[in-house]
This record gives sequence, structure tokens and C-alpha cells, in this order.
Amino acid sequence: ENFFTEQVEILRGPGSSFAGRGTTGGALNIVTKQATDRNFYNAESTLGTDNTKRITFDVNQVISPTLSVRLDGMGQKANVAGRDYVFDDRWGGLAAVKWTPTDRVKITANYVHTDLSALPDFGVPYNKPALAPYTDTGVSRNTFYGFINRDFQKTTQDFGTVKGEFQLSDWATVTNTFREGQSTLNYIGTLPEQTTTQAPGTVNLNPQSRYQVTNVTANQTDLTTKFDTGPIRHTTVWGAEISRERTSI
Repeated sequence: ENFFTEQVEILRGPGSSFAGRGTTGGALNIVTKQATDRNFYNAESTLGTDNTKRITFDVNQVISPTLSVRLDGMGQKANVAGRDYVFDDRWGGLAAVKWTPTDRVKITANYVHTDLSALPDFGVPYNKPALAPYTDTGVSRNTFYGFINRDFQKTTQDFGTVKGEFQLSDWATVTNTFREGQSTLNYIGTLPEQTTTQAPGTVNLNPQSRYQVTNVTANQTDLTTKFDTGPIRHTTVWGAEISRERTSI
């Protein structure tokens, strides 16, 4: 879900000096919406087949010359095209604030919550003798092989970020970013499988389940300096980051 996304930045090629370890082939930077210095009020709605209904809103209000707030919201109810019983419902919200008490200090903060509720669909079984899915050999593609009174999928995400920018002088700026987040993945689903020992047209229904909670705490501090040596201009960035990620399954 990306209703809270302002833009997606794509960095191609080695990018470890900008994006951290593990980005030798590039990186994706997802920029979360922030409060801005102008007023706007936006809303979008979507209506589609299979009872698809979705609405989002995005509001930014300048409270004073030094304070701005932004609120985002999303709600969706939808079935899945071409599948019986399967649905994908979700809702979420964002709150962001920007405070600039002086020309040299800027504080921004935001909090995001998303809640996704769905009936997981693990597909259709494969007809080995026919070398094709059962839905290509006479079974309706809409056929759902799970248990509608048992299977479920619940995904929630909460994260908050506080960022401070402090201009120490015309040539030095300190930036500190702190984030705390938690995500939960909870589901029971049914994987339809066929084995060569079964009678034709029958399947094994293999249950799949997971309950996983991930917590992340991170803090990043940067010092950016700018100076000239003759006609050459220089920019240096010094930084330190500490983070901890804990996952329980």
C-alpha cells in the first residue's frame, strides 16, 4: 500500500555510499509525504468491477508561518477479479507536521498506520498429466480451493519518523533522523497441491500459516560541510547510524 508515498526515487548502479549495504546494484528510496508550506485539499475515488471501491484524501494546512500540518487517509473494499470469495480490504492514515521556529532550524515528523484485511489466495493446482493448471483443463478459473470460514490474512504497519535539520553556520548543517516502526503479518491460507498418487481430479489442501512481528528502531546523524579551495568547491558528508531490527515468528 502506497497512499502515503510522495515519490519513488530510483538509483541505478552501485549506491552503498548513499543507501547503505546491499545496494551494489542500485536502490529504491520511497519518500513519505511531508507537511509543506502551501495549502491544498485533494481527494480521489475509484469505482471498479468486482465491487471495487476506494477513496483517498490528502490535506495540507498552513497554521502559521512556522507551522504546517498534513493529513492523509485511505479506505478500500474490493473483491478480486476472476476469483470467487477472495477480497482485499484496507484502510490507513498519515499525520505529518513541520515546524520551523527559526531560519536555521527545521523539525518534521510523521506517523503512518496501514491495516490490510484479505482472504489469501494461493492459486490453483497443477494438472501434471495435462502439463497445465486445472483451470486450463475444464475447471472454472473462479474456483477457490481454500476454506472461507478459516483462512484469513491480516497485515498492519505502524511507523513514526522525526527529523531535525540544524544549520550551524553558512557552511555546516547537522541532520538527525529517528524512526520507530512495527509491522505484523498474520495469516492462514490453503495451498492446493496434486501428487501422482491421487485419483484424477483430486487435490491435497496444504495449510500455510504465519504470525510474524517485526520491530525496527533506527537513528541516523549527518554533518554536511561546504567549503572552497580557490576555484574548487567541496562538500563533505560525515555520518553515523545505529539501528536494531527484531523479528519474531
